[in-house]
Amino acid sequence: MIDLQERFYDEGIIVDGHFKLNSGKHTDKYIYKDKIYCNGKLFCECIDELTTMILKSDLEIDCVASPSAGGVVLGSPVAIDLNKPLIYGEKDGEGFKLRKCFREFVKDKKIIIVDDIFSSGKTIYLLRDVINKNGGSVVGVFCIWNRSLQRELDRFTFTNIQSLVTMSIDAYDDNDCYQCREGLPITNLK
Repeated sequence: MIDLQERFYDEGIIVDGHFKLNSGKHTDKYIYKDKIYCNGKLFCECIDELTTMILKSDLEIDCVASPSAGGVVLGSPVAIDLNKPLIYGEKDGEGFKLRKCFREFVKDKKIIIVDDIFSSGKTIYLLRDVINKNGGSVVGVFCIWNRSLQRELDRFTFTNIQSLVTMSIDAYDDNDCYQCREGLPITNLK
């Protein structure tokens, strides 16, 4: 297995600073995941490592699912490598929805979710929920980076989460952010 954490630092994928996440929370490390996709060799290595991890899990899998925004970029080549169909969930208000053909397809299927980064767990939880409501069963979650803290895993009762890199990164509310208290400006990477 390649040492991705060190490689991510070297490639500028993990950067230090003062960042505001999509959740609104603040953090001192940012995972610039889009840079993975801009590096063809590294992207292929991540796909190969994810596929190997899934095969070694010995899970019985009928299908790969991903969130449409970031995860489907990874889910698609992984599904091809596994010779499995791919479905994706699309944001729908505060949750996810599946297209009609996917809703019909997932019934009685054993499904893994592939995503780029596991942070709060909310995206995976919502995708798992819509799959379960349509008769599918999520048997595992695989991602490049698990940055969550144990409380997120406990909150959504996730089991069988595997990642290429596991490193918890603290996230703070505005009023608890030590960098805000020190008057450090928010770094903008977008």
